[in-house]
Amino acid sequence: MSARVRAFVGAALAALCAGALLVDRSLQFFIGRDSSLFLYVARRVQEGGVPYRDVWDHKPPLIYYLDVIGVTLADRGIPGVAVVEFASMFVAAVVGFWALHRTLGLVPALFGVVAWTTAIAVMLDGGNRPEEYAIPLQFGAIALYLAERRSGPARWRWTLVGITAAFALMLKPTLLGMWAAIYLAEAARAWHLRSLGALAPAVLLGAVGFLAVTLPVGVYLAATGAASDFMDQVIRFNLEYSRSSLFDRLDALAAGVKLTLFSGLLPIAVIGWVAAIVQLARGTAGVATRPLLLVAILALPLDFALASATGRPYREYFLGCLATQGILSAVAASWARPALEGIAARLALSPRLVVFSILGAFVMFFASAIPAVASYRHEVGPNDQERTRPIATAYVVDHTASTDLVLFWGGEGGLNYTTGRRSPTRYAYQYALYMRGYQSADRIGELLLALEREPPALIVDASPATIDVPPLDRGERASWTLGEPKYAVLPEMELIFRWVEEHYVRVAEVGSLRWPIYERRERVASALR
Repeated sequence: MSARVRAFVGAALAALCAGALLVDRSLQFFIGRDSSLFLYVARRVQEGGVPYRDVWDHKPPLIYYLDVIGVTLADRGIPGVAVVEFASMFVAAVVGFWALHRTLGLVPALFGVVAWTTAIAVMLDGGNRPEEYAIPLQFGAIALYLAERRSGPARWRWTLVGITAAFALMLKPTLLGMWAAIYLAEAARAWHLRSLGALAPAVLLGAVGFLAVTLPVGVYLAATGAASDFMDQVIRFNLEYSRSSLFDRLDALAAGVKLTLFSGLLPIAVIGWVAAIVQLARGTAGVATRPLLLVAILALPLDFALASATGRPYREYFLGCLATQGILSAVAASWARPALEGIAARLALSPRLVVFSILGAFVMFFASAIPAVASYRHEVGPNDQERTRPIATAYVVDHTASTDLVLFWGGEGGLNYTTGRRSPTRYAYQYALYMRGYQSADRIGELLLALEREPPALIVDASPATIDVPPLDRGERASWTLGEPKYAVLPEMELIFRWVEEHYVRVAEVGSLRWPIYERRERVASALR
């Protein structure tokens, strides 16, 4: 590939990634709930805090430190995070293209990259998700594996595979499908060679790379007094959070399939998956191509199974399935290319013209989902929650000083970031107090003690935005029904409700959801004098 072609491809990939992010942002009305919480944790880290110890959350730690970079690049965070997202996506596109180009050729590689980047544009849902930051790691792992099979053993490659797996784990454990597929493919190779010893370097060197990342992280958490909190929140809570029935998992799987069906990515990926199976079964795949085909065949079901494992049909969970589908789309294009060239020969047309025309038509088909989603989103407009959150943010900013503490009651702890106001407790959102098998009277006591020690200037009751958290008002609580079967309200919560009643008065309601605002009685009385 000439320098001119490389420059063109690089510019095209950069434009694709920037375009995907611009499309996603054009569909958003306000910063997302999860994204704003990650940014709040990042802000607390900037101030000397530590995840888990100072802010309760159940995500692994890497997302917070990526957001620290974003907040450092731009004080309000959002533009800086967009830069981090673009860098991550561009690296994924370049590494993925390089790996696929070396194995399948220029046209299939470009087709595969376009396939997943157009799909991500309608799936990011505001972005700043752990799953999107794993895509360059997934492509990096497969590129390293293909280089190992193509160029022969090199200790550093398997070590790097282990390092990429560790960083993926630090984003989310359900993103490890690609690495599981790589090691299953390597185990199959060792079995074929009748030598389990052939698997040893991959396992041992991968473990070295994995530990090179996870051990320092563990030391840091232990040194800052956050290790036990990490174990409690990221492992223990997530075990309870992930408990789900087979029906729930199938329902979540169906939701994930619909997302990639809509963009047109999954049907092409399935064609590539079947083509890969056929080529391996018939022995028609080239030597350099076989490792890629085997890993992709294994990774597709693993990715979807892991993404739906919690039984929660959240679209961002399925971002982790895009890398494999991009690879399989490239496989489909590579498999179809000889047939398309044969058709061109019979029609006395240029093979290149026919191939580019047909694959270009599929690209247009992928891209056609974007305006449809944009039109629907803007026609429907923001939902009640999206309309209420900026109004609540504005109210808090107008009625408090930057040094005041504010408690958002419910699942809206991320508004501590958008308002620039610190929470008086590490339970910036309070799901930990309700999860069956995890909740405890001690946690409720910890929250009460924090509120007594540093009473917030305002309490914003965001419970109307969720089915999980009871309202603070006693009368509204009497007619409230818990809508989440995994949650329960302990009797000790009455201590929190009584404390709020004794020390706060309802002063306003904001937004279409009418979130109640509570202010300290002393401040209200002082204002009336």
